[in-house]
Amino acid sequence: MDSGDEAERLLRAASAPELDAAFEQAMTSDPIARWAINHGMYVMGVDTPRAFNASYLDHTLAGGIAERIQCPTLVCDAEEDIFFKGQPEQLYDHLTCPKTLMAFTTEEGAGAHCHPGAMRLSIARIYDWLDDTLAAAAYGVAGGCSLS
Repeated sequence: MDSGDEAERLLRAASAPELDAAFEQAMTSDPIARWAINHGMYVMGVDTPRAFNASYLDHTLAGGIAERIQCPTLVCDAEEDIFFKGQPEQLYDHLTCPKTLMAFTTEEGAGAHCHPGAMRLSIARIYDWLDDTLAAAAYGVAGGCSLS
């Protein structure tokens, strides 16, 4: 059994006290881990750090799910994202719809996950993309959303 299979087995097990203790230790000693796990448990609607981590196993690009998306899609990528590094590019590569990969850099203050150092910049760029995309749909330009 490889380490990935073992990790999945432990995450999905009815009981894994050593893994549970490791999550608790990480949350006690690292405020970023504590925030990420607590927030993740809330978002995923689960009650334990292990259940939160196991919930990620069910979210994958396997099976062509991204390829089924038909509307124009904006994928944002923060240069120094500590949570999802590389995943925006993976999603972007799987999309077959009209798509934009919008990079946010550390130099512009927007390199962290969710761009907290440059909220005005990131929101302005995202709204500009929406304006352009919705305008294209309103005028029937290829690649726009259907608003009917």
